[in-house]
Amino acid sequence: MHKAIARLKRNWAQWALVAVLVVAAALRLYNLNWDGGKLTHPDERSTVAFYAPTMHLPKDWSTALDPRKSTFNPFWDLYEQHRRSYTYGHFPLYLLTITANLAHSLAPVAESLGASPDTVQALATANGSPGFAYVGRFLMAVADTFTVYLVYLIARRLYGQKAGLLAAAFSAFTVTQIQLAHFFAVDPISTTFTLLALYGAMLMVDRRTPGAAALTGVGAGLAIASKFSALPVLAAPVVAALIMVWRSRQAGRSEWVEALRYVLMAFLAAFLVFAIVSPFVLIDWGNFVEAVIEEQGAMASGRADMPFTRQYRGTTPYLYHIEQQLRWGMGWPLGIVAFLGLGWVLGRTLLRRARPGELILLSWIVPYFGITGLFLAKFMRYMVPVAPLFIVMGAGLLCKLQVTGRRSQVAGRRSQVASRRSQGANFQLPTSNFHCPSSIFPTCSSLWPWVGLSSGPWLL
Repeated sequence: MHKAIARLKRNWAQWALVAVLVVAAALRLYNLNWDGGKLTHPDERSTVAFYAPTMHLPKDWSTALDPRKSTFNPFWDLYEQHRRSYTYGHFPLYLLTITANLAHSLAPVAESLGASPDTVQALATANGSPGFAYVGRFLMAVADTFTVYLVYLIARRLYGQKAGLLAAAFSAFTVTQIQLAHFFAVDPISTTFTLLALYGAMLMVDRRTPGAAALTGVGAGLAIASKFSALPVLAAPVVAALIMVWRSRQAGRSEWVEALRYVLMAFLAAFLVFAIVSPFVLIDWGNFVEAVIEEQGAMASGRADMPFTRQYRGTTPYLYHIEQQLRWGMGWPLGIVAFLGLGWVLGRTLLRRARPGELILLSWIVPYFGITGLFLAKFMRYMVPVAPLFIVMGAGLLCKLQVTGRRSQVAGRRSQVASRRSQGANFQLPTSNFHCPSSIFPTCSSLWPWVGLSSGPWLL
């Protein structure tokens, strides 16, 4: 029993992290069929009803990469032979259809094992509508739970174990993350891989290994393949390399060749991963540019007058996003802490006191928020890729304040003790009014300094 308690105390951080992740998963996986199949989210509805059902294995594999004949190209309607305006990343769509068809194939197995009729029915209809939506929501819930874990890893590397756990707990209960995990929208999974790329870039600085560079590239490639707006994350390995060069020069060395090699490795890994999971962005480049760059860009910027973006006309760039996060996305308490943390890190950067990991996070936050904050379209989900990082910084600020408070208390106590000792050492007996009979109190004069010290608190 004592050994078990000792082991629990020794591994308290691991158990606390497990508890946070279990709670995070429970909140995100709860009631994924909350709308009864009505598919009220327009982006989710279009993906589930129009795009996912057309993604399947081709009868003739020689047409697999033909943009006008392939069943893998979301930009082209194979049956009606016309262009489709698919504006999101291909990786989540492919992941959805593969997972849904796998679940569908498991229906007979589940029935033979005695699973409940509801379970068998859910598996059998997984590759239809609204089955695709339920599978997609499950995938987003899992991805966002992994985001909570990455928040822990990033905050722990930056600010320590307690900050990591605090940031993970904050992220687990963040309203906007929980909400988006209940839709098949690509923002949560793009955020997951963005944070993976940022964490990999931090490892590039600390470990300087090809594995860290590859991890950065894989995360960046999957993030961009999930949503093209994640493209600025490619700045992270560049900033990591610049930090490596700066550190080497501070030590009297020159390692720019090694740093350049790691950047190229990260970029190569990102390109290969992106090309593998989003081949038709490259193969059908013209339709990609028209759908994502031109049409989506016109909607986001306000050049195109869309009914669902008119509500944002007259709103203030940047401030509107901050207000929405404070009111609804995070809530006032967490939102204030998060944005104060962001301000704290920005201030440290201006004073040239920022840590390398903080600079890497800012290499993503500044360009992404700088561009997205100017859009006319200001959907709250646009802030999901940066909100967890605000939370990381907020947790770091709280832990810094706690450490500073403790140091102030310790310094105050030491000052009090020193003051009391000084008072005792400088205390002089009024010899004209008080006599210490040496026969009765032979050590009286030697005890007075301690008397003076012990009476200090009462005199202050």
